[in-house]
Order: sequence, then structure tokens, then C-alpha cells
Amino acid sequence: VARALKGEPVSLLRWRGNEPPSLIESVVRGAHVLVVVAQPIVREQRVLGAVLLVRTPANLKQALLGKRSALLRGMLLLLGVVLALSLFTSLTISRPVHALMEQARRAARGERGAVTPLRHAGTREIHELSETIAAMATTLESRAAYIRDFANHVSHEFKTPLTSMQGAVELLREHAEDMSAGEREKFLGMVAADASRLERLVRRLLELARADVLQPGRERVPVAEVIEAVAKRQGELGLQVSADNQAPGARVAIAGEILDSILGTLCDNARQHAGAQPQVTIRWRTDPQARQLLIDFSDNGPGISPGNAAKIFEPFFTTARERGGTGLGLSITRSLLAAHGGGIELLSQGTGAAFRLRVPLVMEPTL
Repeated sequence: VARALKGEPVSLLRWRGNEPPSLIESVVRGAHVLVVVAQPIVREQRVLGAVLLVRTPANLKQALLGKRSALLRGMLLLLGVVLALSLFTSLTISRPVHALMEQARRAARGERGAVTPLRHAGTREIHELSETIAAMATTLESRAAYIRDFANHVSHEFKTPLTSMQGAVELLREHAEDMSAGEREKFLGMVAADASRLERLVRRLLELARADVLQPGRERVPVAEVIEAVAKRQGELGLQVSADNQAPGARVAIAGEILDSILGTLCDNARQHAGAQPQVTIRWRTDPQARQLLIDFSDNGPGISPGNAAKIFEPFFTTARERGGTGLGLSITRSLLAAHGGGIELLSQGTGAAFRLRVPLVMEPTL
């Protein structure tokens, strides 16, 4: 009061005991604390008196009861926010994830086309995950179908020579003594021919398997050298090869033995199908925009019929089975080129068969 009469506003807390309270006691046990306020009364810069107020503050329970309406509204608002967040999470995350799980279960049961991109993914991340899973499922289904068809083809290709060998062996076992030397030689020749066919099939299957998993290296080879070697070797086998070099000095990003094998396969096919005097023309040029070397290969044979044109790259398809064809040469060629980022396609022309090979081109640095 004395300080207030001097013009100083004063506010104090006083403890109803002998010792001052701790922080917790001052809050929880408010009844033992006195709030003292002295306010001077000033008029025309003169202190006329002072007002003294003394009371006990509200404790925590009283404060909460006083704010119960505001607290209740806050709790209801918080509950509404939680429910909205739960609903939002269910619509944008939980439901799409459950839909993906259901698609995965259907795919696990063997249902084809079960995994598709979600129409309502909710979030961008779920949408990308759905598209990735759908693409992976499509790849796996295609791979499974390829393996299944491939196994059927392999079993069919192996069944024919094995059945022939089994029949010849049974005849020799039961009637060898009654056969003439010529007849025994005939059946033994059949067994030997079928065994050779099986050996070729196994070798070609191994080549196809290696081509499917081939990882290209950093090989660089001049195209002209490889084609000259192929032409010389095929000429000794009776195939006339004409080379038309429209890209002198061109090099490709593929191993020389692989390019040699690819061209050798096409030359072997020409010797089998082109007739008595087979001839082939190999012409190559660069495509700088695509960074590829284009190799056009054509022969003077009867060509490929429209009905067979769509099947020539399928494994085991051949029209020269009686001449030892396995139907795997073009499949291996396509796999080898694909592994290096290239490809092969059948061209349409008047006579003979024509193919275009695309091989990655080594771009020489410019000064």
C-alpha cells in the first residue's frame, strides 16, 4: 500500500504459510496462495489514494471447469479432424493397397490379366506403384507363356527323333538276324541321323539360352573385315556372296564372332532354300540419326510366302526340317541383336528373301 501511495502499481503472490510454495504447489494448491494487487488512484498527477485487492486464485480444477465449454468444443473439433484424416487415409491409401493385395492373390492363383493399373489410386505414389506392379505382372505372364510354349515346342521337337530311334532300335532288336546287311545299315543310318538331329537341337538350344541372357561388352569391330571373312568361308561352301560397302571404315558395338555367327546363319539359310546356285548380296550403310548400321541381306531364292512371313522368327519354325533345319537360327539371331540394342526385320521385295539388320554403330569423335 505504501508503494502504491507513491504511485507504483504493485502485484504480489503471498503464501499462507511459513515457506514459499514450489511451482507445482502454486498451481495445484491455489487455495494456499493469495494474490495481492495495489493500484494507485492518480488525478492530475496527484496520488489521491490506492485500491487494495486480495483474493485466492482459482486452482487447476476450477480453471478447467471454467473452460469446460471451450475444452469440449476443442475435443469435438479434434475428434472430427481425426475422423476426417482416417477417412482420407482409407480412401487414398488403405483401399488402393487392399485392391493391390487382392490382385496379387488372384495372380498367385494363376488368373491371367488379374493385375491391372488401379483406376482410382488415390495418391501419385500408389498410382506409380500400381503401374509398376502391373507392368511386372505382364512381363512375368509373358515370360511364363514363352516358357510354356517353348517347353511344348522342345518336347515336340525331341519326341519325333526319339520315337523314330526307338522304333528302329526295336526292329533291329527283334528282327536283326532276319534282315539283310542293307536293311540293317538303313535302320542304323536312321538312328544316326536322328541322333545327329538331337545333337543339333541341343546345341542350338544352348545357343538360344546364351543369347537370351547375353550381356554385351565393350567390343568394337570393323564391319568390312567380318563380312569379308564370311564371304570367303561361304564361297568355299558353294555360296556366292556379293558385298556392297556403302560405309567404309564403319565399326559396330558387337563382338566380331557374334556378327560372324549372325551372318553365317543367314547364309546357311540361303544355301538351304535358294536352290542349286545360291547367291546373296550384303549391303551396309550407316544411319547416323539412329546411331545404327543397317545391313541389308538378300538372296536369289524363292523368297518367303506371306503365310510364313509372320512366323519365321518363332522358335522351331522351319520349312527345311527334312534337310536338318532346327528352326532356331533366326530366333537366335534376333536374340543376339536385341541383346546389343539392335534388331532384325523381314523386308518385302519381288524375289528372294531379304532381311535388314540393325546393329549399334560406333560413332567416331569429330575434331
